[in-house]
Amino acid sequence: MKITFKELTNVPAAIAMILTPDQVRARTHALEPYGDDLIGAYVGTQALQFKAGETVEIIGDLPKGMLPVYDQIRSGLMTDPEINELPFDNPMPEIKTISKKTKQKETPPE
Repeated sequence: MKITFKELTNVPAAIAMILTPDQVRARTHALEPYGDDLIGAYVGTQALQFKAGETVEIIGDLPKGMLPVYDQIRSGLMTDPEINELPFDNPMPEIKTISKKTKQKETPPE
């Protein structure tokens, strides 16, 4: 899957990807070759940072937390930049609890 980053993005370690020679030169200290058959395929040994406009090809699956958030921000679902939380599809149910103080004040029925 090819991705062109629209903003500065950190990719977690252990993600296999195909990089250009320029991208490899800039990140040599944090890369290990991936497999024997793919030219330009590497795995990050630590989180890698990519600038806006850089394109990489991800090999395999991404961690669940990386792209869903990235895609929602880009698609405009999060319109308020001050809110850094994702909206729930369904509102969370209200949980009612009884505190210890309330339990102590209650008298048992006679």
